[in-house]
Amino acid sequence: NLLLIPFISSSKIVLVKSFFNYVILNFWKIIQKNKVNTLWLVPTLINIILDLSYTIKPKLSNKIKYVLCGTAPLSTNTRKDFEKKYNIKILQNYGITETFFITSNRMLNTNKISGVGKKISKKIDIKIIKKNKLLEFGEICIKTNSLMDGYYKQSNKLINKEKYFKTGDIGYFD
Repeated sequence: NLLLIPFISSSKIVLVKSFFNYVILNFWKIIQKNKVNTLWLVPTLINIILDLSYTIKPKLSNKIKYVLCGTAPLSTNTRKDFEKKYNIKILQNYGITETFFITSNRMLNTNKISGVGKKISKKIDIKIIKKNKLLEFGEICIKTNSLMDGYYKQSNKLINKEKYFKTGDIGYFD
């Protein structure tokens, strides 16, 4: 998923051989050298950047248009700390390999700190299937045109009768 978006938008991708100390310590230099304007980070990396107390040059932070975050929940405190320190808004998203991207924060709605945003298309339907009606949360189930056909040589036990893909992820609507 992450490699498709830059190709669709005719963008450049910067890859490093592996993520190790050199990359962490030279994170902002690598971004500056390659004129990166969009960062796709995971919560762990955001925490590392904050923990190492990097300072960012104002002219560099102005060139970064977007910081997108996915793969795991990002705590509200971490998001606030990063945005305050670097003056760059983080857009959270939700998606899995089997369904492509499902939700994203919108630039116009970045005042809301929690959550992963709204559906990116009206053609996506999201249900929360609760095992216990008293609970606020349940399994995230998705129906979308971009859903995979199935796993190789396996039955589609993950797709229910209504054609919703059972993600195995837990969530709720707020």
